[in-house]
Amino acid sequence: MSKIRFGLEAVQFRHTREGGYPLFGKNGFPLTTCGNDGSSEDTNVKQDGFTLVELIVVTFIIGTILTIATLNFRTMTIKSNIESQIKQMHSDLMTARIEAMDRNTYHFVTLNANQYTVTEDKAGNCTTSNCVYVAGSDPVPFNSPMMVSAILWNGAAPANAEIIFDNRGLATVTGTISVSDTVGASYDCILVETTRTSIGAMSGGNCVAK
Repeated sequence: MSKIRFGLEAVQFRHTREGGYPLFGKNGFPLTTCGNDGSSEDTNVKQDGFTLVELIVVTFIIGTILTIATLNFRTMTIKSNIESQIKQMHSDLMTARIEAMDRNTYHFVTLNANQYTVTEDKAGNCTTSNCVYVAGSDPVPFNSPMMVSAILWNGAAPANAEIIFDNRGLATVTGTISVSDTVGASYDCILVETTRTSIGAMSGGNCVAK
């Protein structure tokens, strides 16, 4: 083997000395000529680059990762919006209850799918089951911002449903406020009871106070 290699090196040396290009690479394999300028390259050298199949696989993997990340981000955003909405509603209901006691007047919260209002009954026409806003006598109702997730009252879409707090701060109408989106938010419902208003999470169709 060493004699053969020595012989190949001798041939290459003589050929190169006479002005020709190298015939063999360092590993003893023949060189193949590329182009018209006489340049050559070692046929045993590995070529760099990606195949079409490799590019398609990488593109598919990146697309899948981006899709999952987008869905997770959207879910997290919805959860955050629902929790903020529920916390704000809970705060407004607590304020209405406290002000009913402090001012010795009925306060009522009117629920609709995308908004709610809080009104003080200055006109004194509220009953334990019904209140009507009287323009000019009652203060202008407080209107909530538009809801990011539709409100449900006792599991159904409300149409001017009323939560009434009497002049002692007791809720004369009780039930559960929840939202239409179910994405596993930490807080997604409010339990309105006679003497308390609790924030919680839906579980098995019930609002579990936290």
